[in-house]
Amino acid sequence: MKLSALFDLRKTQAELDFIDIDTARDTPLYLDPHLIGASQHPFAEQCHSTISSFFSVFLALIGDGAKEQARELFSNLNEPNETCLGSSKGAPRGRGVGGENADDIFESVLNSRAIETGVLDHLEDFRIFVHGVGKDKVSDMTTNIIRANLIEYTQTQCDLHGIAMTDDVPTGAYWVP
Repeated sequence: MKLSALFDLRKTQAELDFIDIDTARDTPLYLDPHLIGASQHPFAEQCHSTISSFFSVFLALIGDGAKEQARELFSNLNEPNETCLGSSKGAPRGRGVGGENADDIFESVLNSRAIETGVLDHLEDFRIFVHGVGKDKVSDMTTNIIRANLIEYTQTQCDLHGIAMTDDVPTGAYWVP
């Protein structure tokens, strides 16, 4: 069921300022950190700042030899099923960047010549320079990093549309610049 129907908003996608996702299955859309960074919308600028902060700290940790701290930071970038974005068949249940998969990707980052040469300097570069990372995983990483921004945006939309919110709902990890 789409959010607009679930909350009886009586609006079409064109009338909404958010993606009218179907909560029972993934919508084949992805968050693209490059497009977020290219936007001049204030919300996108906040998200870009959050993404840049995360990635700068991540690269600095690797550069300083603090690999375990960088690995810990990277381990929090798992599949965010709550957004219902991606390409899972049936109910959202993506694999994301978690567990063993995160370790494999992290090792690919550490062993990448792109990290040695400094070519890998933006989150979106993962798709090009790191084996096993495509637009879906970059989107998952982006969602986790900007989760606090997305929560604040969602709360604003709930207020705008008169949707009641619940206190003390666990959110998962997010980056605080």
